[in-house]
Amino acid sequence: MKKTIRAIISVAIAASALTAGNASVFAAENNTGYIYGDVDLDGVISVGDATLIQQALSDFAEFSDMQEQLADVDGDGRVSVHDATCIQNYLAEFTTGTGKTGEDFSAQTQHRLLSSVKRYVVDYYTQDWTLESTTNIEYDNAYPTLIEEVGSDEEIGTFRTVFEYTFENGLPKTSTIKNVNESYSTKIEYNNGRVYDVRVDFEDGSYINTWYQYANGDGYFTSLFRETYTAGNEYFPEQFAEEADSVQVIAENGLMKKSINSGYYANWNEREPKRWLRFNGTYTAEYDSDGIAKNMSAEFRLGPTQTSHIVEVQKENGVITGAVLNGGTASAVRYEFEYNDTEISAARYSQMMNYFIIGSGSNYYNNNWY
Repeated sequence: MKKTIRAIISVAIAASALTAGNASVFAAENNTGYIYGDVDLDGVISVGDATLIQQALSDFAEFSDMQEQLADVDGDGRVSVHDATCIQNYLAEFTTGTGKTGEDFSAQTQHRLLSSVKRYVVDYYTQDWTLESTTNIEYDNAYPTLIEEVGSDEEIGTFRTVFEYTFENGLPKTSTIKNVNESYSTKIEYNNGRVYDVRVDFEDGSYINTWYQYANGDGYFTSLFRETYTAGNEYFPEQFAEEADSVQVIAENGLMKKSINSGYYANWNEREPKRWLRFNGTYTAEYDSDGIAKNMSAEFRLGPTQTSHIVEVQKENGVITGAVLNGGTASAVRYEFEYNDTEISAARYSQMMNYFIIGSGSNYYNNNWY
């Protein structure tokens, strides 16, 4: 958060400095224990809350995730001097320019299912954002039945993924996923609604089978075992590989705060002895107050530590309307989001958003929201 706040800070801080005339304290309705603008968490909104924001902007204070959410009273997804100004306006009893100051934190917008995602990339010649594709999602019983990605031109084409489910006690028991444009299909088995077994079968007989284990009560897997078979042909011999991952998960209020992935990898060909190899790196992801991955990094044994992805979300009235993904091997990517009216849990919402922003390269975002 410090780097983001430094980018926002400006000489406007001095111009908006609090004066003694704004020192009145007004108590607000507080049904959940949290109210927007109560940054110091003392149960009331006062001049001290605006002061605390200014101190954070100057790096004299550091917010917890909850304080950061309560300080973002203008709902733009970041903490800035404008939030302090909104609190000042509230204390001065202005009828406008107060943002969400004084509102019960529980009154924030519910988490809903995505209906469409637009993906933009930077044009090589103009350096402007250009629309690359639009993804539309259809649902039944709050689970996707069709994800259709339509390219902005014929060269990109259209990709359709179809989902079929069986349910038990209102939770998914199995699902079959077919990529219409590709030569493979996926079958998922669930245990009490949690992903347990994922198998991908290819037309040539190759397959990838992954089993997940859960060692905590918050629904996030902590280990996996993967078996991969690649069918041989006249040019390449068949290959068989196994992978075991250990994942440390730190969660807060049911949402991921940090995940650390490390493990071992075994790879050998037919008739060769099994040989276990240690992973070259440890892969870490940190998440924001909505459970959205904000940065992902890798620390390699045989190379330097590097940041692979940095995510910056944009909000309007507290709702995530867009995101920019930087880093990795590709150029920056920008997303725009639209939602339907179906409400879902905060945990499932965060997994869904990570799936579309980060993509299927991370196990946590590939199968765990559908």
